Amino acid sequence: MEVILWMKLYTTKRVNLILLGYRFSTKYGQYYTKKVKNFINKFLNSDIKNLLDIGCGTGRFAIPICKKGYNVVGLDFDRFPLLIMQKRDVDVDPIQGNATDLPFMDESFDFIISIGVIKYIEHFDYFLDECHRVLQKDGFRSCNRIYQ
Repeated sequence: MEVILWMKLYTTKRVNLILLGYRFSTKYGQYYTKKVKNFINKFLNSDIKNLLDIGCGTGRFAIPICKKGYNVVGLDFDRFPLLIMQKRDVDVDPIQGNATDLPFMDESFDFIISIGVIKYIEHFDYFLDECHRVLQKDGFRSCNRIYQ
């Protein structure tokens, strides 16, 4: 279903993004998503109040976390996936922005995830600096590279 939504919103000039949606729809993509969700769930606890999903896309990870009662902010560079996420009627706060210049105050989040985004970030050191800036001192950050 997600692939169809991507194809409706994206032109053929954005083939990579359509393929990204397709990859998550494969058996491996479903297996990978389940493994990532299990990994994230190991670290979620009652001390976490605010979670940031950098590169949230259509909310593959942000939505299930939000449904567990956490305050989730989803940041993505592209507005189209955020629009899809909003149509799913969830309480994830969608923010369009850049991972290397996060539009948040210092120490705003207890937990940051960034799944499948790192390979798109040109200045990785800026990204890490920004994550460190917005993450609370005792917070947790999880990044993951896929399809490389």
